[in-house]
Amino acid sequence: MASRMTRRGLLQVTLAGAVASVAGVARSEQACLDGKMNEGLATALNFTEQSPKADQKCGGCGLYDGGDAACGHCQIFSCNVPASGHCDSWSPKG
Repeated sequence: MASRMTRRGLLQVTLAGAVASVAGVARSEQACLDGKMNEGLATALNFTEQSPKADQKCGGCGLYDGGDAACGHCQIFSCNVPASGHCDSWSPKG
């Protein structure tokens, strides 16, 4: 006898998947900051993990050595940063 999934059951499974997906993104960005960032320097340069400027993200900065990866090495901070981040030292790739 085959079991039928109710609409409520389907909704619960769908919501659980969405929550897990969002949590995974948050964890991957947090894991990107490998704990080696100088917090004083980050504060002084107003570093944020999500850039407030759509056209100025770490991934598009000349000091970011990550290519198209979601996480890459920053020459300023000497650690990994998320490509979605931003700081006051941002400069375009040349």
